[in-house]
Amino acid sequence: NLHKFRFENVFYGQHNKADIEKGQANTGFMKNAKPFEGEAVVINGDQLHAVCLKDGINHLIYTGFAINWCLQYSPGSMNDMANRGFMCSAIREAVTAVENKESARTEGHKEYGLWATALKNGFVYDLENVLNILR
Repeated sequence: NLHKFRFENVFYGQHNKADIEKGQANTGFMKNAKPFEGEAVVINGDQLHAVCLKDGINHLIYTGFAINWCLQYSPGSMNDMANRGFMCSAIREAVTAVENKESARTEGHKEYGLWATALKNGFVYDLENVLNILR
C-alpha cells in the first residue's frame, strides 16, 4: 500500500523507526513548561477554542515548534485558530522550522514561516521585547 511504501522509503523511512519510537516514548512537558495544577491542557482546536472563549482570550502566542509545519497545520494551529477569529502570533527566537539542505544554513524556511505568520495570522515578536513587557 502507498502509506507503507511512503513510510519505508520517503518520510520518515524504516531506517529512522527506532529513533522515532525512542523520541515518542520521551514526549511530555519540559520541567519549566509543565502546566500548573488546574491549568487547562488541550489536544485539538475545539478544546483550545473552548478554553479561549471561557477565559476571554483573543490572542495566542505560539512557541516551541516548527513555524512552517506544526504551528501552521496541526489541530489548534495558527491557521486553525485564525480561522476561528483569534489573533495568532509567534516569538522569532522561540520557534524552529522544517528545513532542507538548501535552506538550513540561512533558515530560509523559518523566515518564510515567520513572514507568513505576520501576513496571515498576527505578529512576529522579538523575544527581548516580550521579556521587557513581562518584567
